[in-house]
Amino acid sequence: MLGLFVSGVAIGLIGIIPFLGWLVVIVGVFVLFYMWVMGLIAAINGQMKPMPILGKKYEEWFSGV
Repeated sequence: MLGLFVSGVAIGLIGIIPFLGWLVVIVGVFVLFYMWVMGLIAAINGQMKPMPILGKKYEEWFSGV
């Protein structure tokens, strides 16, 4: 969840840039929503597996937390 939050903040900051940033935000929001839904489904099923796309990177980046 921390990884999704940090990614959301980063995408929000990119959204400040006109046009290109707005396109990145639109795509990024859909990607984050997809990752959140897949993580929620895995949690409901009692599975502990990384989220798709950036899950392995989140584990590396936030291993000390």
